[in-house]
Amino acid sequence: GAITDTVTDNIITSAIQSKTAAEAPVIADVTVSYNPEVENISKRPAPKKYASTSDVNSSVAVQNFNVANTAPTRNSGKAEALETYYVGLVKLHKRDYEEARSLFEKAISLTKAPKYKETKKELNDMWEHHGDASAGLHDPIKADESYKKAIDLYQKGDKDAHEESMAKVLLKRGNMQVLMGSGLSRAKIYYNVALRIWKKSLSQEKINENATEARLCQLNYNAGVLSIKLEECGAAEKYFLEVIAIHIFNTENDFEIIELTARANTSIGNIRYKDKKFTEAINYYEKALDLRNHNHDVNKSEEINDKEEITGIYSNLGRSYFQQKQPEQAMKFFQKANRTLLSEAKRNELLIAENWIQMGNVRFQQKEYDDARELYNDALKMQRKALQDETHETILQTCHDVALTHLKEGHYEK
Repeated sequence: GAITDTVTDNIITSAIQSKTAAEAPVIADVTVSYNPEVENISKRPAPKKYASTSDVNSSVAVQNFNVANTAPTRNSGKAEALETYYVGLVKLHKRDYEEARSLFEKAISLTKAPKYKETKKELNDMWEHHGDASAGLHDPIKADESYKKAIDLYQKGDKDAHEESMAKVLLKRGNMQVLMGSGLSRAKIYYNVALRIWKKSLSQEKINENATEARLCQLNYNAGVLSIKLEECGAAEKYFLEVIAIHIFNTENDFEIIELTARANTSIGNIRYKDKKFTEAINYYEKALDLRNHNHDVNKSEEINDKEEITGIYSNLGRSYFQQKQPEQAMKFFQKANRTLLSEAKRNELLIAENWIQMGNVRFQQKEYDDARELYNDALKMQRKALQDETHETILQTCHDVALTHLKEGHYEK
């Protein structure tokens, strides 16, 4: 998703263990699609005025902004606010979260509050992306506050005209509730409202003769993502299979349809992994990878940057082979994921650390405890740098894995 995602649910860390906690390292669950958040997928690159197109992830909705055309000359404050916001968007997609958040705060301060029953979409977007930047900085409390601001603005304005935009923010707020420890029951309040909106839109578009296949794919995918959040995997799979069916009969090599079909295959792979049907999971992950390669081949004119999604698929393939007791195959895919992660200009230390832990798990399974410990320790350094919190569950899990390598070698004091 996945997702991820950009501010996403990148890694689920529920423990999947073949033995007891005292005997085996904690095995992280599959990586959700790296951009699982409900987005319109745009083929339009960001303006060269602010950044080269290669610096922007084109799988996230990045509008082709033209400040000269958008900003009214009579209102220099609004023009400055919009320009500041657009620069912040580019910083966000380059994962410069601190700078992006600062720019969004400035843009918000320059934007007048809407009148009664009026929706200022750009202000809502500013608050939403301010939340995205905070989430990228591992600050779920601040992110939740920003998403709440955006939702409040939608509800006070013409919310019927912007239901789908509000649904996207509701999903993100639900994610923050989970990260803050509020529990899934509270998050489900937001997920349920968002799902009702997407299902309503899908029902309307199914009887709309002018609805495009890309639009139907998007709505089915979004409903599938929310169904996963609500732990309704059977319903989610039906939505994802609808996306796949649309792609089968589409002959135009549409960028967006192929992208969403790749995501749908990854999501079904995740469902199969959860059910411990690892061979089926591998088949879906491989289909997703083939679709991504195909999209690059047939849409060469597009600036497609789906490195995070491809990295997620590699990691998921590695985990699936690991569960099948095929360590060398698992290591091959973890190493592929590692090369992609390390090639990024703006590295995600937590994702790199998670991948190193998976490689450490392979070495642990092969009883190569020195190598496993080295990988765990390197991951631990990255996690400490990123999280700055020795009591964080992620850091404690890795310390636990390091301890297990000493235990296996009889170094009980260590």
